[in-house]
Amino acid sequence: MENRRCRHCEKPFQPRSQNLKQAYCSKPECQRARKRLWQREKLKSDSDYRENQRQAQKRWQKHHPDYWKQYRANHPQYVAHNRERQHDRNTWRRNLADVIAAANDASMFAKMDASAGNIPLSSGTYKLTSVDCKDGRVKDVFICKISRLVDLTGDCKERTLSP
Repeated sequence: MENRRCRHCEKPFQPRSQNLKQAYCSKPECQRARKRLWQREKLKSDSDYRENQRQAQKRWQKHHPDYWKQYRANHPQYVAHNRERQHDRNTWRRNLADVIAAANDASMFAKMDASAGNIPLSSGTYKLTSVDCKDGRVKDVFICKISRLVDLTGDCKERTLSP
């Protein structure tokens, strides 16, 4: 039988004759990788397996209520690392919230006397022009069809948009 390359460590190995589809060598770390991949795929595709795993985790947590408290007490480096990562996540969320708020603030993008958006836009074909903010040059031009779905009274006029 020919040698194959292990999917995990990529080293050549001789597959067992009983398993013609063997793709992982017999090293413990390669077998762990194979099992992790199998479980990940099983969790995605099998709702019964996913539910059984969830119930098993709940049972384990019920029988080990102080696990994380003890773990954190015994692993101060984990606590410090987690605190740093949480700080980074909080900073990222705050920055994201600022970006979203800025994007919703029309005064950052429009002139003071620009339309407030209460002028109804009728259905039709429009030319959209993208302009570089630094030098005012046109970057891209698009033609698009805009169809009104709801008029100002809330009644539906059209139900489909053309691509």
